[in-house]
Amino acid sequence: MLDNHAEDYGSYCFRILFCRSPREKVDVEASSVEILTDCRAPTVKLSSYGAGESIKESRELILSACGYRSEAGAERAGRVVKQALALAAARARIGVDFRSRGPSSAVTPAGLQYFAGLLNLEGPVAPDKYGLVTYKRLAGLHFIKMGDMNSVVTKPLEELAEPLRVFVDADLQLSAMEEVAFEFYNASFFQASADARFLLLMTAIEALIDPAKRSTEARKHVDTLIAATRANESMPDAERTSIEGSLCFLKDESFRQAGKRIVAARLGDREYEGKTAEKYFSDCYNLRSRLVHGKDPIPTWAEVNQANGALERFVSDLLTVPWDQSDLDGHG
Repeated sequence: MLDNHAEDYGSYCFRILFCRSPREKVDVEASSVEILTDCRAPTVKLSSYGAGESIKESRELILSACGYRSEAGAERAGRVVKQALALAAARARIGVDFRSRGPSSAVTPAGLQYFAGLLNLEGPVAPDKYGLVTYKRLAGLHFIKMGDMNSVVTKPLEELAEPLRVFVDADLQLSAMEEVAFEFYNASFFQASADARFLLLMTAIEALIDPAKRSTEARKHVDTLIAATRANESMPDAERTSIEGSLCFLKDESFRQAGKRIVAARLGDREYEGKTAEKYFSDCYNLRSRLVHGKDPIPTWAEVNQANGALERFVSDLLTVPWDQSDLDGHG
C-alpha cells in the first residue's frame, strides 16, 4: 500500500522514469492517463516522456504523483510504486528498464542554465534521471536529461580481410559447441546492458566446456557416497533422489576446473589484465557467480562494465586462436 495516512495537498512529488521494451507497447493513445487512484494517497499518472508523443508510441515513460507533505513521504510512496511496477510489468510480460545498472550522468547547474537558454525554457529547471526522483513542485518546472552517448569504432578493412583469408585457408571445421559459442559471443555486441553483455560472453566460454571424467579413485569414492545415500532410509525418497543426482555430477570435473583446463590448452601462457589466462578466467567466473547468484557483494555496474573490455578480447582469443596459426592477435 502506498500510505495509509494520506499526505495529499502537500507540494512534494515523485516521478519514475523508465524505458519499455521495443517488443511491447501500452495501448493508450493519450499522452497521460491516471493509472492508480486511491483516496488514501495522491493519484499516480502514467505519461509519455517525449512532448507530443502518445503513451503507445513513447519508448520512455513516467509514473508520477504529487501531493505529499514531505519529501520522505514522496520517496516512500515512490519506492512502493517502483517495486510494484517491476512486479506488474513482469506479470504482463512487458520489459521495463529503470537504468539502475547503467552509466549515470549529471547536468551541472551551469549546464542546466545553458540548456534552458538553448531550449528557450522559462521557469525553474532541474536535472532528470532514470529511476525514482523526488522533488518539490514548482510552477513551470522543467526537467533536463542528457541523452544516451554511444561510441563507434571504425576499423580498417584489412583487419577483417587478413584473418578471413587465414581462416578460409585453414579449411576449418567448427564443432557444434563452437558454433553455439560464436552465437553467444556475437549476441554480446548487440546488448545495451553491461550485465547482459558480460553474461553472454561468459556463456560463450561455458558453451565450449565439456567436463572430463574424474580419476577412477574419485569416481569410486562418489559411488560409495551414492550407495550410502540410497541405503539411508531415514531420509524421504525425494530427498535421497535429489542428493543422489547431485552426487552423480561429482563424477565429472566442475565447470570451473573444466574451464581452466580448456583455457590453458587454447591460450597457453597469454596474459589478460596482468594475469595468466587461467587466473583471469577464474576471476571472471567469480564475478559471474556474484552477479547471477546475488552473492555479497553484488558487483556494481561499473565493475561489470569495466570487465567487459578485457573479457571481450579473452573470448575472442579463446574462440579464434586455435585456428589462427599465424597468431594474428599477438600484437593486440
